[in-house]
Amino acid sequence: MSLSKTAVPWLEWNTESFTKAKTEDKPILLFVAATWCPWCRQMDQLNYNDEEIISIISERFVPIRVDADRRPDIFERYNLGGLPTTAFLNAQGEILCGGTYVSRERFPDTLNHVVTAYRTRQDEIDERVADLLTNRRSDLDVICAVDVEHERGLEVADWVQTNLSDNFDSIYGGFGVSPKFTHTEALQFLLDQYLKAPDDWLRHALTLTLDSMGWSQVYDELDGGFFSHALAQDWTNPQLEKQLDTNANLLRVYLDGCRVLDCHRFQERAEGIIRYVHTQLSDPIDGGFFSSQHADEEYYQCSTAEARFAVPSPPVDKTLYVDANALMVSAYISASKILGDVTLRDFAILSLERVLLETYRPGFGVAHHHGGVRGLLLDQIRAINALLDVWEVTENNVYTELAEELMHYCLRVLWDKEGGGFFDRDPSLGQVPGSGAWEVGLLSQRFKPFLGNCSAANVLFRLGKASGDPIFRPKAIRALQSQSSVYRRQGPSSAAYARVALNVYPS
Repeated sequence: MSLSKTAVPWLEWNTESFTKAKTEDKPILLFVAATWCPWCRQMDQLNYNDEEIISIISERFVPIRVDADRRPDIFERYNLGGLPTTAFLNAQGEILCGGTYVSRERFPDTLNHVVTAYRTRQDEIDERVADLLTNRRSDLDVICAVDVEHERGLEVADWVQTNLSDNFDSIYGGFGVSPKFTHTEALQFLLDQYLKAPDDWLRHALTLTLDSMGWSQVYDELDGGFFSHALAQDWTNPQLEKQLDTNANLLRVYLDGCRVLDCHRFQERAEGIIRYVHTQLSDPIDGGFFSSQHADEEYYQCSTAEARFAVPSPPVDKTLYVDANALMVSAYISASKILGDVTLRDFAILSLERVLLETYRPGFGVAHHHGGVRGLLLDQIRAINALLDVWEVTENNVYTELAEELMHYCLRVLWDKEGGGFFDRDPSLGQVPGSGAWEVGLLSQRFKPFLGNCSAANVLFRLGKASGDPIFRPKAIRALQSQSSVYRRQGPSSAAYARVALNVYPS
C-alpha cells in the first residue's frame, strides 16, 4: 500500500535526489510517514495539498518522502520525535532542523525561515554540520573504547527486576506514566522470573498489568486485537492504529500469562488477538501476515458491531514485512502448542515459507519485503528465530540449514570484527542490485541497535544448541557484551538484555 497521494512532487531516497539538491543548491525537505499514521494523513490533506505550500516546496526545496515501515533504517536515523517526521537536510543528508507534525498555519513560515537561513547563514550551517560530524566520530570512538566488566546473568537480572519494580505503576499496571506502552519484553522477563521462583509481587505486577491492558480501551472488544499504545496513564485514549508486531508480542505475553500464572482469562485475550489477525491481518489462502490497519476514529468510536458494519472498515496495509511476519509466525507456533490447535502451526509454516520465498536470495539474506531493501539485521534475526521455532515442531532440517545460512550471512556482512556485535544494515546496500538504497548522510553511519543485538545473541545461542556448531555461542556472548555498557539506559527494554544474559552468561 502506498502512502497518501498529494500534489507535492515527491522524490525517492536515491542518488538522483541528493544530486539534484546539490546541483540546484536547495535544502531537502524529508517527510517520513507511515500508512497507518493519522497525523501523517492529516499533513497530507491539509499541508501537502495546499497551493501556497506546494508552490514554496516546488520552487525552493527538493522534497523526499520515505515510508517509515518500508525503510526502518532511514527512520531510525532521521526520527525527530515520532511520526510524521518533518526534517530539513542539506545536500549531504545532514539534519539542519526539524520536528514532527507541523500545522497548516505554521508551515509556510517554517518553510520560508528554513530557506532564508539556508541562503543567508550558510557558513554557520557548514560549521555546525562539521561540529556534528566531529562529535559523532568522537562519540563512536568513546563507545568503541568502553571496557565494561561483564556481569553474570543473575547480577543483570537482579538489577533489571529492581529497576522495573521502581518504575512499576502500582495503580494501573505497566511501567511509567503517559503515554503508556505495553513493554512486552519487560513482561516476558517478569513471567520468566515468576516461572523460576514464584513471588507475590511478581504475580501482582503481572496480573494487574495484563488485566489493565486487556480489559481497557487499548484492547478492541469488538474486533479483537490491541491498538499500538495509550496516550493516558490508565490505558485510555488509545492510538487507534493496529500493528502486526504489537499484536504478535502481546499474543506471546497473554499465552505465557495464561500458562505461567494459570489465569485462563488471559487465554481469552490471546484468542481475541488470533481472531483479529485471522480476520484482518492475514491472507487465508496463500499465507502471510499484513503489516497494519489504519487508525480510524469514526470506525472505532462505534460501540456496537452493527454500527461498525455500517461504516467502512479501516484500510489494511497488506505489505508482508519479514521481521513482523517472523514475529507472528513464532507467536502462532507458541499458540499452537498452548492451545492445542494444529491449524495455527500449519498456517505459521505456510506464512513463513511464502515470505521467505519472496524475499530470500542465496548469499544475500532476506529483503525487508518483496522488492524491498535488503540486508537489514532485524529481518535476518527474526527470520532465523522463526525458522528455529518451525524446526522444533517439524524436525525438518531444511529449516535449520537455512537458519544457519542466514546467520553466516549476518556474520559475514553485519558483524563488527573489532568490537563485536552486529551493525544494523549491510554497508554494501548501495551495490546490491535492487536494494534501492544509497548511503548518504546518516545512512553512512553504522550503529549497533540494542534490541537487535539482544535478539541476535539469543538466536546465536539457540542456533548453537540446534546445530552443534561451536562458532555460535562465543558470538552470542560477544553480541551481548556489545550492549553491556548501555543496557542500563534502556528503560523497561533493558529486560531484553537480562533475558538473554541469563542464558548465555554462566550463573
